[in-house]
Amino acid sequence: MEFYQQALAIHQQVGDKVGEGTTLHNIGLVYNSLGKYAKALEFYQQALAIAREIGDKRGEGLAYNNIGAVYRSLGQYAKAFEFYQQALAIAKNIGAKADQGITIDNMGAIYRLLRQYPQALESYRQSLAIRKEIGDKAAEGTTLHNTALVYDNLGQYPKALEFYQQSLAISKELGEQSSQGATIDNIGSIYYKFGQHTKALQFFQQALAIRQQVGDKPGEGVSLNNIGVIYIQLGKYAEAEKTLFAAIEILESLRTGLTQQFSF
Repeated sequence: MEFYQQALAIHQQVGDKVGEGTTLHNIGLVYNSLGKYAKALEFYQQALAIAREIGDKRGEGLAYNNIGAVYRSLGQYAKAFEFYQQALAIAKNIGAKADQGITIDNMGAIYRLLRQYPQALESYRQSLAIRKEIGDKAAEGTTLHNTALVYDNLGQYPKALEFYQQSLAISKELGEQSSQGATIDNIGSIYYKFGQHTKALQFFQQALAIRQQVGDKPGEGVSLNNIGVIYIQLGKYAEAEKTLFAAIEILESLRTGLTQQFSF
C-alpha cells in the first residue's frame, strides 16, 4: 500500500493521468481484498473519473466492473448489476471480447445469487462461448465451474458433476492447483449428495492435499470439515473428532489473523 501511495503522489506531481488512474485502481484492489469496501469504492470512483477525463474507455469499463464487484460483496445485487451492465455496454462498443466474457460471467453470478437460475445459465453460456472463441482456457474453466454451481444449486447433480469435471480437466491441463482444490472439493460434495461417502472422502482428501500444498488455509479448513462430516457418516467418530478439531483450529487462526489485520 505504501508503494502505491508513493507512486500515486509521483503520478499526480508530474501530471501523469494514465499512471494516476492505474494506481488509484490498484489501491482500490488492495482495499477490496482487505474487505474495506467503502475505501475500495472511493478509489475505484476516482479511477473512473480519470478514465472518463482522458477518454480511456477500457479503463472506464474496468472501473464499472470493479465497482459492481464491491456492491456484489455488500449484497447490493441490483446496484452491482447496474454497473456490470454499463461495463458490458462499453466492452461491446470497443469490441473488447475478453472484457465482455468477464462482465457477462459477473452478471451470471448475480443471477445465481438471486436464484434466477435460467438467466444465470444463459449468461454463463454466452460467457463460455466468448472465452472459447478467444482461446482463454483459464477463464473457460472458471465459467464451466460457475455453470456447475448453478446445476448444483438446482439439484441437478449429474449435470453439475459433468461441468465440474470439465473445469477440473482444464485446471489440470494448465497446472492451476489452487482452482483444482475447490473443484475437487465440489466433486466430493456431489458424491456425498449421491450417498457415495467413500468416494466423496477420496475427493475431499485429494482437495485437502492440494490446498495444503498451495497454502490455501481457508480451503484447507473447508476440506477438513468435509472429511470430518464423512467420518461421522461412516461411523469413524475418533477420526471425525480429530479432523473437525483440526478444521476449528484453522478457522480460529484465520479469525485471529483478521483481528490483527484490522486493528489500527
